[in-house]
Amino acid sequence: METLIKDIRFAVRSFLKRPGFLVIAVATLALGIGATTVMFTVVTSVLLRPLQFPEPERIVLFYGINPRQGITRSNMSMPDIVDWQKQASSFEQIAGFVSGGLFLSAGDETERVRGTGVSGEFFQLFKTNPVQGRTLQAADMQPGGEPVVVISYALWQRRFGGATSVVNSKVMLNGKAATIVGVMPAGFTYPADCEAWTAFPLTEPDQPRDNRFISVVTRLKPGVSMSQAQTEMDTINQRLAQNYGETNSGWTVRLLELRESLVGELRTSLLILLGGCGNVPGDARNLRCHFLLRDATDARDRCAYGARRADCRRAEARVESCDDTRRDRDRDWCCRCDCVDAVFDDAVVWREADRRGDVCWRRIDFDARGVCRVSRSGAKSHEDRSIGSTEIKRSEFKL
Repeated sequence: METLIKDIRFAVRSFLKRPGFLVIAVATLALGIGATTVMFTVVTSVLLRPLQFPEPERIVLFYGINPRQGITRSNMSMPDIVDWQKQASSFEQIAGFVSGGLFLSAGDETERVRGTGVSGEFFQLFKTNPVQGRTLQAADMQPGGEPVVVISYALWQRRFGGATSVVNSKVMLNGKAATIVGVMPAGFTYPADCEAWTAFPLTEPDQPRDNRFISVVTRLKPGVSMSQAQTEMDTINQRLAQNYGETNSGWTVRLLELRESLVGELRTSLLILLGGCGNVPGDARNLRCHFLLRDATDARDRCAYGARRADCRRAEARVESCDDTRRDRDRDWCCRCDCVDAVFDDAVVWREADRRGDVCWRRIDFDARGVCRVSRSGAKSHEDRSIGSTEIKRSEFKL
């Protein structure tokens, strides 16, 4: 405790002596800590926090690829999706969806919301129950049925004030009457911060196979790995290419986990930024070493002019070693860095190189009368001499 109090008193005296350095140090640490906090929050929400769906690791997206044409990411056609639903056995559900904007009118106000047309398997796949009403069902996909819509929790709160009477109420979507049948829970906004989901049946018989405009999301069956599902889809697409060579030749799909598709190339960038922000403790250490070594240099200069022991104590610097090896707790700590300086109660030590490149140590000791004793030692040479404090001149030391 006594050492801690002495360290605090020394720090306060040093900062009051150099207020400019205090401002720079505090500003640097504040910016570093703030950046680290922001990056940690982003990384936690994007990379670490689990998705708002049960078993999200089993939710997989399809991306159409055609190496012959150089296409690495494409949507799918409606006939292909229907064939996959019939032939694939690795998935619980295969759902299609199309994102776009909708004009929603309720009362006298009209606004554009982010909407998505989804097939009947979409909400079953995500296994997320609504907080009000129900989700879209197979009956809603029948041609000629009454248009229905499921809205997000945010839209429910913002536009309808969270009223429970919103279920079965009428709104206008793109100028057509539709019935609100359900409200999804907070956090469910897939895909792309969607605010309204409408029915999109996959039953149009006249859709061409090369009209690829539908996104596909699936859920793997328990025990089925990504590689097994990929192998099965490659086999199915080879059969489709043989049967429909004009439109399906060279086409297949690539499977990608939902989280990976949401993060994409941001993962590496976020981790690099987080690693850079994590160097804030190192920046603080560099500031402290700079501060302490500067004080040690000042003390060394004063000692070279014959300063007495009281002057050395006032200029003492508590220097910490790079590997945190502590010396005597009652004395000051040593620092093993380039151009090391260590200031003790009765000595000052530093390291330098002579003209031949040999590293040597210089040491100034103080006896009880305050007289300086200068020594120089190295691997190949040794010099030891005593000089009175009034006889020391700066020219005799190459600091």
